[in-house]
Amino acid sequence: MSMIPSSVSAQAASVLGPMGKGVFSKLSPSDNITLNRQHDQEDLQFPQELGENEYNQFIMFTSYETKGEKAAAKRRQADRDVVTLGEDLDIADPQGQKLAAEFLQANEFIEFQRPPDNFVEENITGFGPFAAASNAGNPALAYYTQDGFDSLKDAKTTADAEIERLNTRLKGANETASESNLIAPETESRSHESFINDRSRSTIEQQKMLGIQRRVNQEGRLRLTSATEKSNSNIALYLPNKLVNSGSIGYNNVSFELAGAATMLAEGDFSGVMGIGLRKLTGVVDDIASIGGIAANLEAARNQVTGLAINPRMQQTFQGVQPRGFDFTFSFAPKNQKEAVEVSKIIRAFRRKAHPSLAIQGGAFLNLPDEFEIRYYKVFNNGVVAENLFLNKLGRCALTGINVDYTPNGINATFPDGSPVRTSLTMQFTELRPLVREDIDEGY
Repeated sequence: MSMIPSSVSAQAASVLGPMGKGVFSKLSPSDNITLNRQHDQEDLQFPQELGENEYNQFIMFTSYETKGEKAAAKRRQADRDVVTLGEDLDIADPQGQKLAAEFLQANEFIEFQRPPDNFVEENITGFGPFAAASNAGNPALAYYTQDGFDSLKDAKTTADAEIERLNTRLKGANETASESNLIAPETESRSHESFINDRSRSTIEQQKMLGIQRRVNQEGRLRLTSATEKSNSNIALYLPNKLVNSGSIGYNNVSFELAGAATMLAEGDFSGVMGIGLRKLTGVVDDIASIGGIAANLEAARNQVTGLAINPRMQQTFQGVQPRGFDFTFSFAPKNQKEAVEVSKIIRAFRRKAHPSLAIQGGAFLNLPDEFEIRYYKVFNNGVVAENLFLNKLGRCALTGINVDYTPNGINATFPDGSPVRTSLTMQFTELRPLVREDIDEGY
């Protein structure tokens, strides 16, 4: 059986219409559904040629946030809109008023003024973009040409529409910002476990070829979750050179010494053991302890006098499984300003998602950080995009550590616009639930 999936081609993405740029445009309809991607979300990727040639493998990061954070984000955006839209109106209003005054003047000239009978076209002297002119240098005979008047009318109509649009948006932003019980906008929701079985058709082919089991139940593997709202961005990055799947299984060293062994040692018959005869060990120890009034360590004294020690019968006992941790390091070396801007957005997006936000109840509470779904993908030669199941699947993760190094080579070098020539991003992710054997069977 061929190891290259064939059931879904990249061209099939056209069924949903163009969705995204770069590597995102290669995803099949089922991949888009699997990743819960929406048309209005921001797609970020590095490098620009991701999904092509040597960059035919990539990691996809999608994240989910709480309903409270979704509502808080809506409130914050409304507050920003109130400020920025007000600034836009401060610029648009004077421009609109100027155009309105000029339009009124031009309209009067069109209605009541006509060029004189002896008007000579070559005497026209232009005044601005709307062809204000005079005859023989006489400003009293100034008028607007019809084409200039029509252009001015169109400009005024556009300005009026823009001012109306800004006022409408500003009104809505003010209403949203003043709402006391803000409700999160409707988005596609899903819990921590619901994405486990949500796999594209091409990925299912890979599962069959590798003998990876399908999940049939979630009993015993559910966890409490509150991050169910899809965030507003999707991030695709190249596959780094180092990928490690490590696990820690906890055992504890426990003593199973024979119950009552200490009593037996203290009260037993030790005839023939170091000349003690039939004397009880307790009496011997008491004799030793009475010397100089020393408070002897009873257990140590027993061992010393008898030459015997209690067998601790030590055994390692299972304690539990620690959630897996994954470290990713990405090196960004943008080739142009577009990539530099993309890198800045990617870093800020990860930092933002890793931190909590202030809840809307006066800052007394925090909204939890995002939870991440992370998948490895490969673009095959036939254009099919499928998860690379030769690499382990990951459960939902928290971003527990993030480090940005703007001088990874020890040199502070920037482009003329100030963007770093090279940036290193290191992130630590931790799965939110430890694995069980059934997870391993399913490719984790």
